[in-house]
Amino acid sequence: MIKIIFILLIQTLLVAQQHYIQIVYSEKMQLQTILDKNNYTLYDQSMQIKPIERVGAINDSIVVLFVPFLDYKTNYLVKVENVKDLAGNFINDQNIAWFRFDGFDTNQNKPNLKIRRK
Repeated sequence: MIKIIFILLIQTLLVAQQHYIQIVYSEKMQLQTILDKNNYTLYDQSMQIKPIERVGAINDSIVVLFVPFLDYKTNYLVKVENVKDLAGNFINDQNIAWFRFDGFDTNQNKPNLKIRRK
């Protein structure tokens, strides 16, 4: 399991299976922004865009990105943009988070994504 801690807006990014990435926001978010598949981009280590099939919400602070597969021992980059918290603050669209999918028991901490306040 990969766990990445983010500053302010995104609290955790978990890769729990080869077919999904779970993002835990540190506060309640506007559902229409976190459920928009176009607000998430997944790249492999050669910077090729990998498909995200759909986005689901467990609640207003946890979303799941469903992907066809993640390759073992491969680096990925997740970019999140245009998502808002309940106060209407956007995540900074220049922030990204790299992670390496090493299976189910890998743990990495990488503070990265920040919120852009109005």
